[in-house]
Amino acid sequence: MTLNRKALIIGLDGATWTLLTPWIEQGHLPHLAKLVREGASGPLTTTIPPVSASAWVSFATGCNPGKHGSFDFVFPQPGGYDIGVVNVKVRGVPPFWKTVEEAGGQVGLMSVPITYPPQPINGFTVCGFLVPNEQSTYTYPPELKEELKREGQRWPLHEFEGNRSRHPGRFLQDMLDFDVTRTDTIIWLMQHKPWDVLACVLKTPDTVHHEVWHIIDPTHPRYDAELNRQFAPQVLDYFKKIDDCVGRLIAAAPPDTFVAIMSDHGGGPFHKFFHVNNWLAKQGLLKFKRTPLSLLKRALFTVGFTPITSLKIVNFLRMGRLRRRVKRGRGRGMLKRLFLSFGDVDWARTKAFAVGNFGQIYINVKGQRAQGIVAPGAEYEAVRDQIIQSALALRDPDGG
Repeated sequence: MTLNRKALIIGLDGATWTLLTPWIEQGHLPHLAKLVREGASGPLTTTIPPVSASAWVSFATGCNPGKHGSFDFVFPQPGGYDIGVVNVKVRGVPPFWKTVEEAGGQVGLMSVPITYPPQPINGFTVCGFLVPNEQSTYTYPPELKEELKREGQRWPLHEFEGNRSRHPGRFLQDMLDFDVTRTDTIIWLMQHKPWDVLACVLKTPDTVHHEVWHIIDPTHPRYDAELNRQFAPQVLDYFKKIDDCVGRLIAAAPPDTFVAIMSDHGGGPFHKFFHVNNWLAKQGLLKFKRTPLSLLKRALFTVGFTPITSLKIVNFLRMGRLRRRVKRGRGRGMLKRLFLSFGDVDWARTKAFAVGNFGQIYINVKGQRAQGIVAPGAEYEAVRDQIIQSALALRDPDGG
């Protein structure tokens, strides 16, 4: 059974009207411009926290993170303090495409974040983001992976496969090649597999924002006029070609297809960090071990020996191999030996700790974690309220 009208949902990860609107008005993005002109458009409020691991699950479920359970890419494993990586099994609410399936419709999902490992579906799934490696089963049905290869359809898993270029121009070309290749395969699937609702996500706009925002934004503290002169045209050219991908996807669908373009969050300059665990330690809520090594790490930390400052030194000395090892995760053991980590936390004296990109705070509750010390009920509420009030009293030292 098929539904009366098809629906095509195209996600542009991290896309923002801040960039798109001026370029649409200047005539650079004709396919997006046509959708704005002939349809309905506007800004959407993202999730709290505003991170892809939460927002794409909210897209899938229609629920906020408090209901679907995905707050970030990482989280402390239940019962202990080991860090887990989010996947589809964390999602606590059925996705909207289950309703489509129940109505007899067929669904195609391609590179929709937080769909790995792929679940049985009336249709097909090709995962991308957070797939561990090429050996993983990242399609449903599983045999679709080999079918794509037989048909000459490429599906790069990660935008940084191979060496990540530090040159802005080469980086932009790498990102474009990644999503153009995926677009080719998405179109092949659209043409060779039955579907009623198809959702696909172009991943690299978000990555491009992270890497080149300082090139195009004069208010950014790292803005360089010469870099802007050299590479701002290439940034625009990248988005022109992403617009071409959007146009190709729409053209591959039947003429009466309902089309929606969406993003999970926007983009913008990032000026400052706030290290929540450092703050919790100053509040006396997070305690470190008193071993000689942990005490030495703390002393070095207080004088500025941190992973960030060390990475700056590595970059300055052009120690590229070491930097790549750390970036790819193979240097994590070295980082733990040199710097403060959860291995240095005295959990038996710790009341609260933070995990995640946005500093989500977890209370170390008795009965919930191996060395929990905060009793459920009144004590939990007192610690929670203390954290809330202290956080509300925080002020930026540069202007409040």
